[in-house]
Amino acid sequence: MKEYINEVFDCLKNVDRNSIDQALELISTSVKSKSSIYVIGNGGSASLASHFVTDLLKSGSSRGQSIAAISLVDNSALLTATSNDMDFEDVFSWQIRQLAKSGDLLIAISSSGNSKNIVRAVSAAGELGLKTLTISGFDGGLISHIADVSVVTKSSIGNYGPVEDAHSIICHYIARNLRKC
Repeated sequence: MKEYINEVFDCLKNVDRNSIDQALELISTSVKSKSSIYVIGNGGSASLASHFVTDLLKSGSSRGQSIAAISLVDNSALLTATSNDMDFEDVFSWQIRQLAKSGDLLIAISSSGNSKNIVRAVSAAGELGLKTLTISGFDGGLISHIADVSVVTKSSIGNYGPVEDAHSIICHYIARNLRKC
């Protein structure tokens, strides 16, 4: 147990604290401007995307403020239809193109930062004039280089558990600080 906790701690202690401040500022600005916030991820990161949207919504309501946060991972019918009719690599970029407008925010959570559907979504968001925030692990992956703000929890490649736990802590930290704004 101690070894695992140390791995999570190692992921967190190497995060650029300035990137977390920038992430919080980006989300705060989106909330103040009433922009929509879309959150995506695969696997464990998809679960965290849903959880983070819940925390964002609850953070706003605790202050009597509306936050338009939407998880793009929760509609299984849409995800499977898009995967079947188009390509799984387009499940998020297609939704972004249908729903988002310039000035909105996309938050992409990915352990590797290299999943094609996540990379395509971040690219599409940039093309449409959305702000982009990525939370990734390992070496940051491709998304860390194309986002407006990137939070990277560095770790050895394939070390999913500690990275996902570190991402959860970061998301909880952001949500807690939004309640204070």
